[in-house]
Amino acid sequence: MASWSLACKNCDKAFAYSEIGDTLLDVFMPMRPEFPPQGVERECPHCKEKATYQQNELRYQSEPQSRGRGAG
Repeated sequence: MASWSLACKNCDKAFAYSEIGDTLLDVFMPMRPEFPPQGVERECPHCKEKATYQQNELRYQSEPQSRGRGAG
């Protein structure tokens, strides 16, 4: 299932923020979740580092990844 993901500011590995629904509207026009102006704090499930993220840092992820963005 598709999801909105964030890249950890410490280890650069992607982790899911929220799932995207499976309706036609969700598939063709997924809406980013709303964030408060100060951002949202999340803990990376990989390295356990906490950081504050902004809405513009969300990335569409079509399926779960097991590696970070920069890994080959």
